[in-house]
Amino acid sequence: FQNISEQAAMIRRGHYAVNCGSSGFYRAKNGTLFFPDCQKGKGDYGHVGSYLNVVRNIEGIKADDPELFMSEAYAVDSYKFKVTPGKYKVRLYLKAGYKKAFKPDTFIFNVDVQGKRVLDNFDVVIACNSDFSEVAIRDFSDVEVKNDLLEIKFTTDGKRDPSVKLVNAIEVIRQ
Repeated sequence: FQNISEQAAMIRRGHYAVNCGSSGFYRAKNGTLFFPDCQKGKGDYGHVGSYLNVVRNIEGIKADDPELFMSEAYAVDSYKFKVTPGKYKVRLYLKAGYKKAFKPDTFIFNVDVQGKRVLDNFDVVIACNSDFSEVAIRDFSDVEVKNDLLEIKFTTDGKRDPSVKLVNAIEVIRQ
């Protein structure tokens, strides 16, 4: 009950923290409560369209919170968040967890936030310095929401397998 109560309070403040691909809550070392992933239509946030999830081994991961990289949403089309109009920061936690395919030019995709391209032909492996133990965290500030919905879309160039579109965690923070 404590987690659900805290989650509701965070949402009222305009702060979402989603552990993508996970079915449970996670408390980060900085105190942030990350919510379980959920399908849109069953609450105030969630993935929409295509979506698969997997749990990965996190041994050796160089991150403050390696547990955030244990679950992964992949082949994902988009996430939507019910928010009030205003400006938000969007933080994406990214790591390709499939070691056999961990090489440049494999996990490449685009990310649009509110219809604006924020990552173009983003290569997760390059962003992780071609080091399987590293992670990539990207922040996008001053994301303007004029209606009641913030949307993050993941796309490819159409030539790549859609399974390369991935995300481990997302934070949406009212500024």
